[in-house]
Amino acid sequence: MYVGSGTGWTVYPPLASNIFHSGPSVDLTIFSLHIAGLSSILGAINFITTIVNIYHKSLSMDKVPLLVWSILITAVLLLLSLPVLAGAITMLLTDRNLNTSFFDPSGGGDPINYNPTLWWAMGFIFLFSMGGFTGIMLSNSSIDIILHDTYYVVAHFHYVLSMGAVFSIIAGFIHWYPLISGFTLNRFYLNIQFVSMFIGVNLTFFPQHFLGLRGIPRRYSDYPDSYLVWNIISSIGSLISILRLSVLIFIIWESMSRKRKIVNIFFLNSSLEWFNSFPPMGHRYNEVPSI
Repeated sequence: MYVGSGTGWTVYPPLASNIFHSGPSVDLTIFSLHIAGLSSILGAINFITTIVNIYHKSLSMDKVPLLVWSILITAVLLLLSLPVLAGAITMLLTDRNLNTSFFDPSGGGDPINYNPTLWWAMGFIFLFSMGGFTGIMLSNSSIDIILHDTYYVVAHFHYVLSMGAVFSIIAGFIHWYPLISGFTLNRFYLNIQFVSMFIGVNLTFFPQHFLGLRGIPRRYSDYPDSYLVWNIISSIGSLISILRLSVLIFIIWESMSRKRKIVNIFFLNSSLEWFNSFPPMGHRYNEVPSI
């Protein structure tokens, strides 16, 4: 019996899987979304090329009406987002017809687990990307001459090098700490420590972009009162960051004092080190463990 697609507008698995919708209705819905997405992509390309190429020479882009700007931005967003949607529903289509397991938990793999290690990794990606974005304008030689040796450069390379390195080091330490020590860290305390330190480092260095754009040079201990607000915010952020690092030390001490031993561990077959005892015994790495 053929029935309509009852998955809702989100088409979420497992409701959209063969178990709950074995008929062709969901497949036809996916095909219709592909056609509609292709139509929207072509329309977005048409709008973008029309707006960019067809306008009066005396009418610059900053004088274009707001409606035209809204259509242009909408077209760009459609051009960026619809291919991602098409890829996702194509994966669902192969799950239904080609026996793949992108959205099928029985095929193996784990759902996204927002553990503290992942939070630190996501923080690293954000901070490293922010540093990369703020460094794009420094490739312009005329702007680089103005911003050279200012607080803007300090904020830029601290986002890329310092905070990116610190966050990745902490992520690795939290991930490997159970294997090294045999004890587990308190996840609730780790989440609080990450959120507060993420706020602290951004409060420290993000205001320095504005200080650099206003011309304050680096390595100066004194400055005019007009720079006072951003410097106070940056100082508060540095205090928060230092205190949060001390909280991490407290979390390590708490795990050693409570001695919460590892009961079980979920590992991938490519992570052979988790086959060891916790912590590993002496001379354990002299032979390869059996898989």
